[in-house]
Amino acid sequence: MKRAGILLIALSLFIFALLAHYRDALHLLTRIGGEESALASFAALGRPEVVSVDLVYPDGTRGRIYRPASGSVHARYLVLHGMHRLGIDEPRLMTLSRALAELRLEVHTPELEGLKDYRLGREEIERIQARIRGLSADTGERAELSVFAISFAAGLALLAFEDPSLHRSVRGLFLLGPYGDLERVLRFYGGSEARGPDGEAAHLRPHPYGLEIMLRDRLDEWVDPESREAVHAILTAAMSDRFSDADALSKELGGELGAELRALIRGEPNARLQRIAQGLIDARTEQLASLSLDPSRITLPDRIFILHGAEDRVIPPTESLHLEKALGPKAKVLITGAIRHAEGASASEILDRFALLHLMRGALSGRARESLSR
Repeated sequence: MKRAGILLIALSLFIFALLAHYRDALHLLTRIGGEESALASFAALGRPEVVSVDLVYPDGTRGRIYRPASGSVHARYLVLHGMHRLGIDEPRLMTLSRALAELRLEVHTPELEGLKDYRLGREEIERIQARIRGLSADTGERAELSVFAISFAAGLALLAFEDPSLHRSVRGLFLLGPYGDLERVLRFYGGSEARGPDGEAAHLRPHPYGLEIMLRDRLDEWVDPESREAVHAILTAAMSDRFSDADALSKELGGELGAELRALIRGEPNARLQRIAQGLIDARTEQLASLSLDPSRITLPDRIFILHGAEDRVIPPTESLHLEKALGPKAKVLITGAIRHAEGASASEILDRFALLHLMRGALSGRARESLSR
């Protein structure tokens, strides 16, 4: 009995030491997931109060800074939101930013107006570059800068390093659900199978919002003038998660087009809409190439962490496989069932969660970690 008691105490101490080792990563993940548990309470113990300050950048765009209300900060983070109409006010982004600040980090969240309006363009790359330069120039006694970029902003963040001087300003780059080749992602929305660098298929049905964005942005190329206003209203409602409104407007439009849009909103686009999308892509291959990764044009930081949901239907996880091959050993890549696109999955295997903790700890620490198996 004594031996069993000693073993139990030893095991408890080992588990406590292991959790303490991953405490910051555990806090970040439980806060993002809204988890209420003994583990979450343990990870949150002693965390500082966080304050936020809104600001306006010289180019007139909005931003927000999160930092501990008192005491020092250990590092600065530039957090780039994904493609969402709420921009820096998106609740998940705000939770993430507060959770990072609770780790005694100073967190900057600039608004990317193009992504807020569901557009990708070179101007957003230039804006990201400007934010990195601005934060790097104002170093004082602060620690180095890390960049945490989400979804389409993660792909653009890679392209920001076409400026070869920026890699010296950034300690680490953390990419959540990034893309590498924009044309490849758009063709996935248009019905093409998502495949990895060795031809492996993802076997995923794309989220309808990708095709909705493509079709809405080019209405004059495929919709009769008399129907454009109605179709724009339908697609805008769907992209804003007002699905009942979108469905009602589609019924009101009626006819074959109304039926097609109702099916699209349910995630079942027909072949005609997919052919239209593929034609829109064919007409813009050069533009899409300018918004896609060319490893020969970039100089990246030494610490790159890539996290991708195994069932991501917005940007398929095959994109991170392509990035892993293109970027080589400096990129630590984890494709996991513990997340979906930019949020946690409702259930995941314990090994998935531990691998996620391991990657997050590596990203939050000053040391690069060994590659993680998928």
